[in-house]
Amino acid sequence: MRLSVFSFVFLSIGLTASLAKRASAQEPVTLSGRITAAGVPIGYAEVIIPSLGLGANTRDDGRYAIVIPGARATAGQTLTVTARRLGYKPATLQVTLRPG
Repeated sequence: MRLSVFSFVFLSIGLTASLAKRASAQEPVTLSGRITAAGVPIGYAEVIIPSLGLGANTRDDGRYAIVIPGARATAGQTLTVTARRLGYKPATLQVTLRPG
């Protein structure tokens, strides 16, 4: 018997990241979003920011949140975010942190 494993691309990595006007540079920033494939939420996927050594797993609805310590987040900083799950092709996206 031959077993086939299909590789799917994460069609959507939804991300929201903002650096609100902060009184203190030490206030954390939350990067959040939703992982889907063909519009279907992907639960239990790993979402990581390799350069910061941070990550989170998605919930059943595909949503996740990664808290970035304020000392490690600056306006204009570009981060590489990768989403992966067994049976799916990893997806990578560049995210730039902006005030707001």
